[in-house]
Amino acid sequence: MLDHYQFTKTFREAGVTVEDSARILTPLDGERGVFIKEQAINKAIATKSCLVRIPAPLIITAAVASRVEVIRQCSARLGEFDAPGEATLLALFVLVENAKGAGSSWQWYINSLPRYGTSALFYGKAELDALSGTPLQMAVEAKLRQLHVQYDSFSDILQDWKKEHGVSGSVSFDAFKWANFITLSRAFSLQNCIIPADSSSSNDLLPHAGGDRALLPFLDLFNHSSQPSVHWSVDTVDGSVLAFVHAASNGPCISTEGLSFSELHLSYGAKSNTEWLYEYGFLPENNEHDAWPYFTNPTGTAQLVAIKQLWMLELGLSSRVMFFDPEKIHDAASVDSSQDDQFISRSAMLSLCLASLDDTSDACLRTIGAVVPEHPYFTVQSIYVDDDDKLLQIPGLRKYALDQCAAFLQCQANELQEKQPISIAEASPGDALPLPEQRQQQQRVADVNTYIRAESLLVRRIAQAVVKKACLL
Repeated sequence: MLDHYQFTKTFREAGVTVEDSARILTPLDGERGVFIKEQAINKAIATKSCLVRIPAPLIITAAVASRVEVIRQCSARLGEFDAPGEATLLALFVLVENAKGAGSSWQWYINSLPRYGTSALFYGKAELDALSGTPLQMAVEAKLRQLHVQYDSFSDILQDWKKEHGVSGSVSFDAFKWANFITLSRAFSLQNCIIPADSSSSNDLLPHAGGDRALLPFLDLFNHSSQPSVHWSVDTVDGSVLAFVHAASNGPCISTEGLSFSELHLSYGAKSNTEWLYEYGFLPENNEHDAWPYFTNPTGTAQLVAIKQLWMLELGLSSRVMFFDPEKIHDAASVDSSQDDQFISRSAMLSLCLASLDDTSDACLRTIGAVVPEHPYFTVQSIYVDDDDKLLQIPGLRKYALDQCAAFLQCQANELQEKQPISIAEASPGDALPLPEQRQQQQRVADVNTYIRAESLLVRRIAQAVVKKACLL
């Protein structure tokens, strides 16, 4: 076990207030985390005393990043194509401050960050090939394409800045990818904490100018648990972030210097397995919030597709329908109900029904009837469909849409089931890796195999539940 006493001291010297009973510890064969003396837990809960306070000047937001000249230049270059979001600005901040090394006033924070990326963005060809056809593989490849486009647009600015200021650290694409990993895995959302009591208030009066994404030094050292013992909030008066112990720790417990310490956890939120590997690079055990996306495809003539797209926009519908694990939905009876519910919401059913209408399909003609576009509406079975209620009332349409969805999901489940587990030898051919990298590689391979196996079972359960819903219509 490693005791990061000096590490904690560095945070305190930077201005972070850390309660004396808290320690940053790394158990043997474990992950670094925030621990508290066991005898101090009950008092911390009872007194509601602040465990950690991060003052506003130490909170890194997009507004803070935009004060850096080279980041403003990169942002302006990106704005010629697509205005950068908060996450991109935060990643540029991490990239620039990391490159500065000892010359950065944020070195105390940069030194606390993991030096290597562990998320799916760092998977090799073998892992991505094994994941082909999964939402994780699609998300990773889309993100890497985006990062390459962004980096290529401002790499000359970064290189000129590095040369002009004598910066020795890297501003390469790999460094930019690592900085994005840091933002993906460690940035917090301030959104729920900065909504003013008076909704007419200006963003200028809100903490951090109404920004959402933020890097919160020290708070990002807490590990995740679905049963968190710590919660945090934003002080709307001074903009500081405060963390409190609200429940007993569920471990692990370790001893050092004759004292027992228990680990404290935050919840990183309800996420699917795809999100966990994409953002963080690990899979929590018994994830109750796993989900699988089904992407609707607007088929038909150009006129009908245009009408569908207009409806999707006006109704605020998404082409991505998320299906949650039917075994984990708390109201299990909803899966056996023909009514709109947790398993398939009304908006999801609208998306499925719109997508399944096709004026070029014989199957649609036989099952639903002729679809006649009449911009901005359409006629089906002599029914003039000019609102979403009428769409859902078309005889046989909901069952037809669900049957199409179920058939596609069953094919996906079969493809996942047929995938062969990836081996360590396939993932790391050639020279032997150093021991730490070997362990990371082994964990990545295990995660990929676990993900494919778990998602195969999940998609099959979802397909069966969709079939059951269709049979009830």
